[in-house]
Amino acid sequence: MRASAQDKQAFDNWLLEGISIGRDDYALPDIWVEFEKNFSKISRLMKRPNFRKHYLLNTCLSLASQHVQYVEFRTFITPFVHADGSKGTVDDTIQFWMTIRDQVKQQYPAFNLKLINTRSRWSPPKHIQAFLMETVD
Repeated sequence: MRASAQDKQAFDNWLLEGISIGRDDYALPDIWVEFEKNFSKISRLMKRPNFRKHYLLNTCLSLASQHVQYVEFRTFITPFVHADGSKGTVDDTIQFWMTIRDQVKQQYPAFNLKLINTRSRWSPPKHIQAFLMETVD
């Protein structure tokens, strides 16, 4: 869709508004319903390698520009599917995050991030504990 948009910046802004909760949304009767809708949209979009890269890089750049120096992502550290459809490795995923961190550090040297490998809240407690112990710097 973006490739066919005449105004790519306008398209990006439209997409961002569709997956964000802003001050105007605070008055909604049930903001958590909106949060769940947005979370679902973002989860689907994150499967697209190009979106994932730009979204996460821009998120980290935005945080760093607001003087946030340290971010922890609690996430599933699983292999990503590449743009060509091939499945990567866990090492590829970790390298992806390290590249994001390094790109942000070029503009904001004090910035750092940490990945904390996690699993579903429905996982058995012993599995959750084991995954939380596998923190990747």
